[in-house]
Amino acid sequence: MELAFEVTGHLNGHSAPAICLDVNAAGDTLISGSEDGCVRVWDVSRAVSTRALMPPQADKASCSRMEIGAACAGHGHTEHCVLFSAGSTLYAFDLRTPGVVLRQPHGNFMVNEDDIAALTLDDVGGKLAAADDSGEIQARRT
Repeated sequence: MELAFEVTGHLNGHSAPAICLDVNAAGDTLISGSEDGCVRVWDVSRAVSTRALMPPQADKASCSRMEIGAACAGHGHTEHCVLFSAGSTLYAFDLRTPGVVLRQPHGNFMVNEDDIAALTLDDVGGKLAAADDSGEIQARRT
């Protein structure tokens, strides 16, 4: 079976390679994490970045030098949340918070010993899985 995908648009805004992507359940919001230290929230239909999220330690003059390891959009009862990792710390941002650039997370906590490389959040029960560079995968409940 051959798959063919048509290019429908380009999203520009990161100053370094984007290394992780996730889309919300409705398909109208895309989350991207980059080596520039920013997580961007994109309005897919308008092809514009609507928010920039950064770890609290970020350089206020520009995006942080803390590389984003993984990012995911919330689903179901957490659809207003964006989770991302920088190093071994997981940051949770509430998109109901006003502002275009958000530097103060709703919460943050250590998840794994090593840098977090991948995240996923289920759309029903609020379960989170985080995988780190050592190969460990932790399952958690929100």
